[in-house]
Amino acid sequence: MTLHRRLLLFGAVIPAGLIALALFLIGLVLDHLLLESVDRGLTLQAASESVSLFDRPGQDAHLHFGDSALVADLQRLHHQGALYGPDGARLLAYPAETFAPERLTAADVARAPALQTRALASGERVRELSLAIDSPRGEPHALWLAVSLASNDAALAAYARAAALIGAAVTLLMLLLQVSHARGLVHRVQQLHVHMQRLQTATSRPCRPPTLAPTWSPACATPSPTPPRSCAPPPSCSTASSPTPPTSCGPRSPPCAWRSTSPCGASARPSSSSTP
Repeated sequence: MTLHRRLLLFGAVIPAGLIALALFLIGLVLDHLLLESVDRGLTLQAASESVSLFDRPGQDAHLHFGDSALVADLQRLHHQGALYGPDGARLLAYPAETFAPERLTAADVARAPALQTRALASGERVRELSLAIDSPRGEPHALWLAVSLASNDAALAAYARAAALIGAAVTLLMLLLQVSHARGLVHRVQQLHVHMQRLQTATSRPCRPPTLAPTWSPACATPSPTPPRSCAPPPSCSTASSPTPPTSCGPRSPPCAWRSTSPCGASARPSSSSTP
């Protein structure tokens, strides 16, 4: 895998997947909280209905939906309710056009509130509560309450749209940043690679030996056309040919070639086997 793809994978794709997973989990938590709020409202309504179902004269069973001052809110929120007699037949229902079951006996439900979600034929989801209640005369009755989850579904749909837009925007931003960063980093790595190749090529070349300055050897010396001024004539020559006293060449100077025009010889130079 190239460096460019690796940066895109770990800098954009995997973080985008983690963000999508986090948004999905938040949606599940939100759905649970909304459903818990609906369950709390249904349980409080069932508690209120259970203590006042038989409070009228003659202890006749009745529901308080129609008598409530908040009937408009109940209709807007699609609250529904029904009461069933000892034989399981439906005695009361609010509203009249309800999707409540036709029959429900106290033996089919528990004494504690039982909650469940049901999907209607139209696709709408409803939350139902069923509860067994005894009348003052000891007759078993069943109470059924329901509320539509359309508002919850609308809230979850709005959250899903907002989460999708936010996730797409963040993913696109991270992708653009990683593409820009990857291009710059790949360019720098390529330049570093070229530089290292140049260094390796320069290091692999053979080193030339250092050029030493030529040194004078007595065996290879050639006659000098003119004697150096600092060199003295050989001891065997007459001092008459050298009117001035000889000077020293220095303690580390090599023997100097000397050519004489005196009668001592046509040419004289020190030899490697003779001493001066």
